[in-house]
Amino acid sequence: MAAFALLASSWRVAAQAPATSLPAPSDSSRPWEIEDNSFLVEEAFNQEAGVVQTIFGGLFFQQSGWALSFTQEWPAPGIKHQLSVSIPVNGLKLADGERGPDGLGDIALNYRYQLMEEGPGKPAIAPRLTVLTPTGNQGRGLGVGAWGWQMNLPVSKQHRDFYFHGNVGMTWYPSVTTGTDGASGSAPDVTLVSPTIAGSTIYRLRPMLNLMLESYVTWQEAPTGPGRTDRLAVSVVSPGLRGGWNHGEAQIILGAALPVTWADGAAHLGLFTYFSYETRFWKVKTP
Repeated sequence: MAAFALLASSWRVAAQAPATSLPAPSDSSRPWEIEDNSFLVEEAFNQEAGVVQTIFGGLFFQQSGWALSFTQEWPAPGIKHQLSVSIPVNGLKLADGERGPDGLGDIALNYRYQLMEEGPGKPAIAPRLTVLTPTGNQGRGLGVGAWGWQMNLPVSKQHRDFYFHGNVGMTWYPSVTTGTDGASGSAPDVTLVSPTIAGSTIYRLRPMLNLMLESYVTWQEAPTGPGRTDRLAVSVVSPGLRGGWNHGEAQIILGAALPVTWADGAAHLGLFTYFSYETRFWKVKTP
C-alpha cells in the first residue's frame, strides 16, 4: 500500500469555467475544459478565488487490500496560495490473503504556491509542501508513527490537444522509532528519505473526455528492524480515463484507471476510482 500513500497527498483539482463559455471544439489550442484532475501525477494549477474542490478516491489491490481518500482544497484566499487536507482510510490484507487491519491512515496537510501561471512559451509551476501527521496506528501497519514532510515540484504545459505534466518530489521522516533490540534495549530512531519522479500525458479525446497515461517511480525507504532501513523501488504505469460535465458554476468529474505496480520483482494490477465536485463557495469582488 505504499503506492496509495503517495497518491493521497498528490491529488489536486483546479477551478473550471462552464463548457458553454469555451470556443468551438474545432479550435485545438483552446483552454482545456478539465484541468488538475489527475490521479497519480500532480498538475501545477491552484484553485481560483472563491472555488473549493472536494475529491474522493479509491485504490484497490487484490493482493494487499484497499485504500480510500478524502481531499478538500481551498484558495487562500486566491490562486497564488492554496491549502488542502487529505484523509486516508486503509484496509490491508495479510500475507496469507486474509483480511487485515483497517482504519485511519496518516493525514496530510498541504500548502501549494502558484509560482508561475501557464502562458505562451512558459509552463505552469506550483511547488507543494506537506506535513504528514502520525494519525495512523503504527502498530497495526496503518501509519508510519512519526511526523514527516513531503515536497513536490509539479510542472504542466499544454500543446494543442495534449497536456504534459512532470513531478520531482521527496518524502522525509526525520525520526522514526524502530522498536528495540534484544541486546541493548531501545534501538536508535532512523531517518527515512523516499525520492519520487513522475510524468504523464493526457489527450483531449472530446471536450469533456480525456485519455490518460500516468507513470511514476519512487524509491521507498522503510524500517526493516531495530535501527535498520531498506529502500524498495516501486514503479507504476497507469492508463486511465476521466470525464464529466458542468452545471452552472459547478463541475463534476468521474474517472477510473488500471495502475500496474512493479515492486520487489512482482507486478500487481489495481483499480483506481475517482470522483470530484467543484463549486463556488463565495463571490469574489471585482475592482
